[in-house]
Amino acid sequence: MGATDGFVRIVADEDSEIALFNPAMQDLMALSPERIHELEPWEIFRTRETHGTEKTIADRTRAAGEPMRGIETEILSHDDETREVVVSSTPMYDSMGEITGTVTAIRDVTELRRKERELTATHEQVADRLADVVERLEDIPRQVAANAERIQDDAVGPDQKPAEALADT
Repeated sequence: MGATDGFVRIVADEDSEIALFNPAMQDLMALSPERIHELEPWEIFRTRETHGTEKTIADRTRAAGEPMRGIETEILSHDDETREVVVSSTPMYDSMGEITGTVTAIRDVTELRRKERELTATHEQVADRLADVVERLEDIPRQVAANAERIQDDAVGPDQKPAEALADT
């Protein structure tokens, strides 16, 4: 992700034209600044391919007239890499209270989610192993009783009681 803090920051006007963006956007979407200005926002974020719509979260924010925060979604970069992201977008207003655009922040959480999945898998493996250990521990009293019975049978004989065995000696 280049020399950025990892947060994509985008300012778009009321017509969804991207006015400003930071280098993290170029890194995340695998696009040059020139190419970003040539494309519509839905083309940049490939929402038609990933979500079957040309509406971006910024479009939805402008339509709702209120912020949208912490939306987890996937985007497809222009090098065909699927990225898991968290998006927050808020409308910008002019002095008359009219929406003039949006400010959107996107955080790539792909590696974090991958590590979470690995941690979950490890947790499940440990839980399975622990369940096996507990099952074996719970079986110890039965095993001890069976072994004690076998030892007694070996010392006394299977048909004799311990008192009868002592009387024979």
